[in-house]
Amino acid sequence: MLKNGHGTTDNGIIYVSPDWQITSKTYYRENIWLPARKLNDDIGSGAKWRTALYMVDEYLDRLKYPDGSAYMYPDIYDELFPDVTNKWMRNFLRCDGTGENPKSYSSHYERLRVVELYCRLRTDIVH
Repeated sequence: MLKNGHGTTDNGIIYVSPDWQITSKTYYRENIWLPARKLNDDIGSGAKWRTALYMVDEYLDRLKYPDGSAYMYPDIYDELFPDVTNKWMRNFLRCDGTGENPKSYSSHYERLRVVELYCRLRTDIVH
């Protein structure tokens, strides 16, 4: 298992973060927002993020909640991120005046879950 109780197992299951975990500001910052900000240098725009997030689809059959139930998410283009410019992602990546924390915290759990999965999968593949 990876830190914070999510990750992959020996049998290839990839656990996704439940809503209660995403609502933790510490978890949100450390496991979703900061990794996305780091990857944003490579990705560059909201529209490119929208395309990059499709990588998660390759793992759909392995995604599960911690209780073992299958994780199915809405279509990335049609439902999760229907705006082709992906303004939501640009807003999500903004930081507060200190530059150390998100400017605001989103409650779009499905979007956040897919962003977290993408960041984790991308980091695991690259390292």
